Amino acid sequence: MKLLYMGALVLAYALQGQADLVYNGVEEVVIDADAPSVGATHIVDGITFCSDTQQTIYSLRFTDRDISGTDTFSVPPYSALSGGPLYTATLKTKKNGNINLTQNTAASVTFVSKCKSNQQNATVELTFRDLNDRTKTPPGYYASVLRIIKAVPGGPDKVKEIPITIKVGDSVKISGLEDLLLANNNGEWSDENTNICVFSSTGSYTLEAQSSNNWELVQTTRIPGIKYNAVWNGTHDLHSQNTTGVLTANKHPDCLSGLRSQIRISVPDTNIPPGVYNDTITLIVRPS
Repeated sequence: MKLLYMGALVLAYALQGQADLVYNGVEEVVIDADAPSVGATHIVDGITFCSDTQQTIYSLRFTDRDISGTDTFSVPPYSALSGGPLYTATLKTKKNGNINLTQNTAASVTFVSKCKSNQQNATVELTFRDLNDRTKTPPGYYASVLRIIKAVPGGPDKVKEIPITIKVGDSVKISGLEDLLLANNNGEWSDENTNICVFSSTGSYTLEAQSSNNWELVQTTRIPGIKYNAVWNGTHDLHSQNTTGVLTANKHPDCLSGLRSQIRISVPDTNIPPGVYNDTITLIVRPS
C-alpha cells in the first residue's frame, strides 16, 4: 500500500514538576509561521515562573538537548535530532536584570518575595528569526521541548518541560499502513487495518484512493481479475467513490492518543480458484 503526505511544521513546549518554583505561564507554545504577526523576528514571552519562598537559586539551567555552551536553541523537524529554526533565550528578572541563556549553563535568580505579585515573576523570552523566510524555514512540522532544570543537592534534579510547536504551511501525514492478507471469514475473503494514523495541521483532510488494477485482485494467469470492496472508516466506499469528503484528522503526527482511521478490504465471492492475487492501493491525503 503506497502513501503520499505533505510537509508539516510544529513547535511545542511542556512543563513537568514544580519543586519550589511555581510555573504560572503558558502551558504550550504554538507558532503558526504563516500568521501575519510572525515577521523576520518573532518573540515569545509567555514562559513565566516565580518561587514559593524568598531565595536565590544558583543553579537554574535551560536546555532543549544534551549539549552545553551554545547560546542558541533549536526546533528540529518532527522526529529529527537537529536542524530547524534557531532561537535565543533571555531570562528577564526584576532583581538580576536580563540574562542571555546558554545551553545547560547555570544561571542565578533572586526572588525577593513569594509568589504574590506578577512583578516578581521571572520570564524566559524566546526570540526566533527568519520564520517568515521559506528559504530558511521551509514548510513542515517542527517540535522541541524546552527544559527548565533546578539542581537539588543530594537528590534528582527538578525538571519542568514546556512543549513548543511550529507550523509552517498546511501539512498532513499518514502512517501505520501495512500490507493486507485476505482470509476466508464467515463467507467472504477479508482483512482490515484499524490502526492507521492520519495527521493534519488543519484538523481535517480529504482522501483520494487509486488502484493499480482497476479495483481488481489479479494474477498473471487469470484475466479478468476479482472485484473487491475497499471501505474507509466503515462508511466511505473507495471503489465507487475514490475521493472522500472532508474527514476529521488526528492533531498529533503520531496519533499518540485519540482518533485512528481504518481500511477494510473484502471479496464477497469465496469460490475463487487457488492462486496468489494482488493489487496496490495508493492513498493520497490532502489537508482540508
